[in-house]
Amino acid sequence: MESSVDLDETARVVDALVAAGIDAILSMGTLGECATLTDDERRSFMATLVESARGRIPVFVGTTALGTRKVIEETRYARTLAPTVRCSDSRCGARSASRARSN
Repeated sequence: MESSVDLDETARVVDALVAAGIDAILSMGTLGECATLTDDERRSFMATLVESARGRIPVFVGTTALGTRKVIEETRYARTLAPTVRCSDSRCGARSASRARSN
């Protein structure tokens, strides 16, 4: 099955948002992504957000799922994406180590 997520466009939008001066990105909240994306799509999207931000801003990703085990699994995965991760209320924020030290 072909992915429905345009990762190149995702990276372009992150770059444009950073260039526009945003302070952070919060994505994958509770608008239905947990039910509409496959595991691979969700993880690729999270990784693209973090990689594209390149530590310039914090990136928070929701790990909402339809069951506790899945939330734990997704949160653990999200925490592997960057050296410093902030988690709160099933959302993990990934920031580079240098950015975290400066705050």
